[in-house]
This record gives sequence, structure tokens and C-alpha cells, in this order.
Amino acid sequence: MSLIDQLLKKVSDIPDDKNLYLVIYSTGKKPPKEFYHQLRRLSEHQLVRKIGMGVLLCRGRRSVALVKKLIDWYGRKKRKFRVVRIFRVLEEVM
Repeated sequence: MSLIDQLLKKVSDIPDDKNLYLVIYSTGKKPPKEFYHQLRRLSEHQLVRKIGMGVLLCRGRRSVALVKKLIDWYGRKKRKFRVVRIFRVLEEVM
């Protein structure tokens, strides 16, 4: 079972919604390449879209929890994490 599958199983009990969330994170140090590989896998599942350095657009609360668990998985101890719900999107971005 892949890491993403394991983490999806852990967040499966979180109620999901159709809102878009902007996730802003800082990991202190540069994360390992595997972290970015896992983010690409989430993007392929259309759960997350990378907007910029440390900025992700997440579809639903469950994908926000998944990203948080992914950051925790890679042991980023000095992390900062902020989530902002997007109330209005002028064009489809995902």
C-alpha cells in the first residue's frame, strides 16, 4: 500500500465538502524529494494543486487533512500551517 493510500485511509472518517481551501505551509528546511513526489501524486488524484512555494489549493476538508498528515509524515518539526477557505472563485482553477 502506497503512502498516499495509507494517509487516505487515516483521513477517511473526516467529513468532506466541495469547498476550496488555500493551504500555506512552511517546513523550516527544504523537504526531501519524496515529499514533492507525494504532492504530485495528490495532484494526479485532483485533490491538491500546487500554486507556489509552500502554497497549495486543496479540494475539500479531507484533502487539507491529508496534506497536514503528509507534512507530519516527513517529520517537519518546525512547521507552520495555515488554512484559508476560499469563498468565491471567479474561474475554475482545478
